[in-house]
Amino acid sequence: MTGKPPSSLPEKVRLDAKGAATDQGAELRRIAKKTAEEAQADTSLLSRRLFVSPAPHRLILPIAAVSLLSATIIAATNPRWDSLTRDFLALALPIYGSALLTLPIAKGFGGHTYLRRTTLQAFFDALTVLSFVVVIGLAELAWWATTGTAFPYAAPTLLILGFSATSWLRHAVWIATSHHSHLRTLPATAVTPALGFLVVKLAYGTTVGDDVLAVVLFLVFLAAGIAFTVAANAPLRHAFDVNGLKLMRHLLRHFTEVSEDSRRELEGFFDSIAEPAEVRTASLALRGPQGNIALIVATHAHPGPFGRVGGSDLPAKLRTALSDVSKVVIVPHGPSTHDHNPATTTEALKIAATARAVLETAKSVPGGSRFVRATVGRAGVTAQLFGDVAFVVASLAPNPTDDIDTPTGHAAIRAAKDAGARDCLFVDAHNCAAMAEGLVHFGSEDSLAMIEATHKAVLGARERLAASLRAGFAEGNLGTAREGIGSQGLQVLAVEADGQRVAYLLFDGNNMVAGLRDQIREAAKAFVADAEVLTTDNHSVNARLGGYNPIGMHMDAEPLVALARELVQKAVADLRPVESVAASGTVHGLRVFGHENTARLTTSVNATISILRPTAILTLGLAIAIALAILALAR
Repeated sequence: MTGKPPSSLPEKVRLDAKGAATDQGAELRRIAKKTAEEAQADTSLLSRRLFVSPAPHRLILPIAAVSLLSATIIAATNPRWDSLTRDFLALALPIYGSALLTLPIAKGFGGHTYLRRTTLQAFFDALTVLSFVVVIGLAELAWWATTGTAFPYAAPTLLILGFSATSWLRHAVWIATSHHSHLRTLPATAVTPALGFLVVKLAYGTTVGDDVLAVVLFLVFLAAGIAFTVAANAPLRHAFDVNGLKLMRHLLRHFTEVSEDSRRELEGFFDSIAEPAEVRTASLALRGPQGNIALIVATHAHPGPFGRVGGSDLPAKLRTALSDVSKVVIVPHGPSTHDHNPATTTEALKIAATARAVLETAKSVPGGSRFVRATVGRAGVTAQLFGDVAFVVASLAPNPTDDIDTPTGHAAIRAAKDAGARDCLFVDAHNCAAMAEGLVHFGSEDSLAMIEATHKAVLGARERLAASLRAGFAEGNLGTAREGIGSQGLQVLAVEADGQRVAYLLFDGNNMVAGLRDQIREAAKAFVADAEVLTTDNHSVNARLGGYNPIGMHMDAEPLVALARELVQKAVADLRPVESVAASGTVHGLRVFGHENTARLTTSVNATISILRPTAILTLGLAIAIALAILALAR
């Protein structure tokens, strides 16, 4: 990401402001009824609650307008210019001061924030004061209209109440985005209330009783803010014994900065819950007269969860780590789900070590086969032999197709071997996106169809052997992560066997919009007999506002299709004789998320979201009730 970082502050506001409270138990029961795909989709879309906060200068006039409106309401029963001016300054000065002072104070106590965020928070402080002024101001007008006397609460008292109330939202926001310690967050929380009390004292003059009242009201709303954050933190703390607020802060930093500190902190958490797994990894090197033209690595590790964390951006990480083996490294998506996300970058790099090691004793094999398609049910599979090893690509397109789980992959590889292949690289094309659809679980109808189609396709390839192969490669960049394109762009491998030319087009991204695959395939057929389109499932593109970011969603199809056509032509022009060097092995003890931990994490995050609204209403409502009771007693 480039430019100034976005603010995450409105996440709280939007979470707490949509409709009335619902029963917490009902919310949790609703979550429990969702499928795993739906629950994971809900979690992945949490970033939609974030948006880029406006530049500070854009909030100068809105803050003034809100302050003027509040001042007008306060001065309604005493409409004099001097009173209006005094009330306006008493409201605006603390808000502007808070926007400027919160930043150095938060950083001074070890927090992390930005001027954009502090200014936006100051604007919400002004809105908080306005909301109290409007409600009580209307009551004041009604009192004055019916009795002809002033309302029992004077302007200083109303302002003290409004400024005190800002501490609830301020504490919730700063502890979630700046620092997870309540004590270290307290100074940033207190900036607006403290400045407000000071200006009220100077503008109106206050008694010792007023000063005590200000402190008491501040503590009431602060306690409510603390209670809200403790409740929000409970699901993750109970499930994993971690500070969920600290985790959220580093998650937000990774979305805004993709910093190494936030990556290490998040990986530390994922490593603490990870479990060892035996993860299959296969390598296929296409060796020409001058060395390897390309290295294909098909691993059963999943390229997630997001940003640069763990297995995310796996294609780039493996290409860098394996640059000594081949300048071109192609990393399609193997059969895997988020259960097999490597917990850390260090773990992800173990895949490269295995991919390199298995090739050391592998022998070069000439020839291969023609490209063959097979369809069973909704499953479409392609197979082509490179030497005596099958390269198999599976998809449900044009139906929604997402992750193919590891057991299905292992069964398909077994089917390929039963059909006569010495070994198999089984790849998930991951090429037709739909929210919460397309996940292939072992034992399902789609899974069984995919396994059968693999056997059928490899049998077909075995019947269409070719004595020699030629291969060519081309690649190009076509967008950014914000547009759904990872750092590897588009890689095209063209293969010629017995006069038949085909192309494999691998986009570095997380799936693609429905229909785009077909457009690209048709464009490629201008130069080849057939083609298949794949994506790497790279979750680095998910670290953007909105989360869900398939190729073609934020980028027009026309330039994508045009580049695909151009690169297929270049890859065909690059065709040269190759032999195949292929082998597979196991990454022993690779620390991955694990099935139960992935489910627990998804459930905990969604449970946190479900309780935010009722908890906010409960804590803030109780604080307001207590504050009004205190004001009644102090009258």
